[in-house]
Amino acid sequence: MGARKQDDTAHILAYQAPDPKGPWTLKGELHYSDQNLGYMVECPNLIFIDQQPVLIFCPQGLSQTIASYDNIYPNMYIVGEAFDWDTLSFINPTGPQNLDGGFDVYATQAFNAPDDQAYAISWLGLPDTTYPSDAENWQGCFSLVKHLTLVAGQLRQQAVAQGLAKAAFDPKTADLQLQEKLQFDFPNFPKGQLQIKAQHSSDKLTLSFDAQTHSLTVDRGQMGQPVALDHGTIRSIQLPATALRLTLWLDHSAFELYVNDGAQVVSGRLFPRQADTYQLDTSQLAADDFEVSGTRLQTIY
Repeated sequence: MGARKQDDTAHILAYQAPDPKGPWTLKGELHYSDQNLGYMVECPNLIFIDQQPVLIFCPQGLSQTIASYDNIYPNMYIVGEAFDWDTLSFINPTGPQNLDGGFDVYATQAFNAPDDQAYAISWLGLPDTTYPSDAENWQGCFSLVKHLTLVAGQLRQQAVAQGLAKAAFDPKTADLQLQEKLQFDFPNFPKGQLQIKAQHSSDKLTLSFDAQTHSLTVDRGQMGQPVALDHGTIRSIQLPATALRLTLWLDHSAFELYVNDGAQVVSGRLFPRQADTYQLDTSQLAADDFEVSGTRLQTIY
C-alpha cells in the first residue's frame, strides 16, 4: 500500500502481488472513509480479521473534531463490516479510532500470517519529537509483537509472549528490575493510584484510577528524563464500570499496558535517570481483594 497527497486530502493506493517480493501491480485507490483524514498518511496497512478489513495508518493533519488524540501525530485504525474487492471499498467503515492511548506509538506495521491470523508491531517513537536518546544518536524502539482480533468491531491487541517468561515472583514483596510483566485483577473498579517507584531516586511511573468517571490515567512525568513536554506527561482512557484486568510489561526504557485483555493499550518510552531497582507501591490504592502476579522477563541483549 502507498499514500499520496491530492487537494490537501490524503489518499491511499492499493497494490497487489503474488509474493511479497513482487511484482507489484497498482489496483487503484482504497476507499475507506468519506472524512477528510488529513494531508498525509504514513504507514498504511490493510489486514483482514475474520474477513473484516482493518486499516491501520498514521494520519498527519487529522482534525481533532474527527478524532481526539494527544500526541503530535496519532496512529489510528478503521474497521469495515466487509470489503468490496471490485471497488477496493470498506463496507460501513467505522470512524478512525486510536490504536494506542499512550505516548509514543507510531508507524505500526501489521500483516496476516499464512494461517490468516493478524499481527502487528509498533515503533515507539514519534516524528518531530525530541528524545533524550538523541544525544546518543539513536531514537525509538520496537513494541512487543501483538496478536490482533476483533470483538464487536473493536480491535483487541494481545502481546505475543512466547519465550519471554523467565520466572514467576511476588511483586508485592520483591524488587523490580524494570524487566517484568505485572498482572492486576480487580473484581471492582479501583480508586486511588499505584506506582512503580525507584528505590534510590524520585523516579516513578503512576497509574491513577477515578472510580467516579471510570478513567485510568498514566503519568510518566516523574519517571526520569522528560519527554515531549509540549504534548503533556499524562494520558487518560475511559473504561467500563466493571471488573478490570491490567497487564503491564516493563522493559527498562519502555512500558506497554494492556487493559482488559487488550481492549485498550497505553504504551510509552521511559528514560530513568540512573540504574536502579524499583518497588510496586499500592499503599494509595483502594481496591477490594485485588490480585497481582509477576513474571520476570528474559533479557534481549
